[in-house]
Amino acid sequence: MHATNEKVARSQVVDEGPRAVRWSQVEEAFYVGNSRGNFVGYIDRGPDGAFRSFDSMSTLRGEASTLEESMASPRCTVLRHCGRSGSTMTVNNDAASTSQSGELKYLVYTSVATRKMLPEDLESILFTSRRRNLDARITGLLLYRGNVFIQFLEGPALEVDSLMDRISCDDRHSRVRVLVVERVAERSFADWKMGFAIPKDTRPTGIEGLRDSFTDLTSGAYYDVVRQAAEDFSVWFKAGQRAGSS
Repeated sequence: MHATNEKVARSQVVDEGPRAVRWSQVEEAFYVGNSRGNFVGYIDRGPDGAFRSFDSMSTLRGEASTLEESMASPRCTVLRHCGRSGSTMTVNNDAASTSQSGELKYLVYTSVATRKMLPEDLESILFTSRRRNLDARITGLLLYRGNVFIQFLEGPALEVDSLMDRISCDDRHSRVRVLVVERVAERSFADWKMGFAIPKDTRPTGIEGLRDSFTDLTSGAYYDVVRQAAEDFSVWFKAGQRAGSS
């Protein structure tokens, strides 16, 4: 089992050079690049079909007609110099840093819905989550794809632990599995009591070594691979929020 996962992790490096960028597909037409664990940028396919390259600050760096060109373009070397350790496009403002400083617990778990979730089911889950999270000072993100939940939680450790106890007893899902647990100094989802998104399925691209973030996150791979996949979804969600507000 360990040997298999190690082989998979190695095969996901697209470029073996000193500036190696590991690309992963988060959903159809959205790709995140990382170099040695640092987020360096992403590629998003626009409505016109062009692949647009953005750096780690979400600044547009160029366009290409194909995904291969976008990944191999000299413009992508710009992305490779923009990476910052731990960069996750976190919202940065004085009010947030004042109220959210100090040690927090960051937790990501996955589970499987016990029945098909209707829109009203998801609305009910979000309504309850946002109301409770406000009082508990918990922020985060809920993803739902293919009957699988992936939830990101961050806040005071005791509050996160208490929430996980309630979540584990909820009969709307089963097979609750904690993927990531860390102590952090800053929030990744400071602006969201509980963000929500439904990622589209990924599609084959024919590019060798391209990772699938959803598979990495849910397959029980090595911790570093799972942690990176969680960051990929964080980047994807925030990029979508920024695009929607522009």
